[in-house]
Amino acid sequence: MEILIALAISGITALFIALPFFLGSRKEGTTEIETNNTANPVMERLNNLRVRKESLYSAIRDIDLDYALGKLTVEDYEELRQKYRIEAASVLREIEDITKGLGTVDLDAGIEDEILKSRGTSSQVGEDEEIENEILMARKPALSEFAAQTELSCPECGHESLKDDLFCSKCGAKLNG
Repeated sequence: MEILIALAISGITALFIALPFFLGSRKEGTTEIETNNTANPVMERLNNLRVRKESLYSAIRDIDLDYALGKLTVEDYEELRQKYRIEAASVLREIEDITKGLGTVDLDAGIEDEILKSRGTSSQVGEDEEIENEILMARKPALSEFAAQTELSCPECGHESLKDDLFCSKCGAKLNG
């Protein structure tokens, strides 16, 4: 009886492991657009190159980590890093050639433009710069006010102190003030 249960469990496990091989290559989370793109050999090649690029980046990060942990010698590290960098550069060059041929040089910029158009704004960059300038202007009085408060320095240790302080916060010496 125990042998039958063990065989049933191992059979179910083998079926569970082998099932993805028999169901086909369609990934679970793919959309209809991704499926249509893989029908185009150029888009399929582009997707494969992007996957290869990410795996090369991951390999370079792993090599850096292994070297930092002392698992690789300097010679091995430099050799492997150079090999993967050259391969990544060729993959990036090929991706760039394909995207130029398709006329999709910068997909992210195109997506951002579409989002801005749908929001009704022409450019987010101008708004960001304006906000940054306002933040800098708000900080200037606070910085100059702080600088005016920290004019005293300790005669013993030289540590800067506020005007209202009677003793140095670093060494405890009495301040002249």
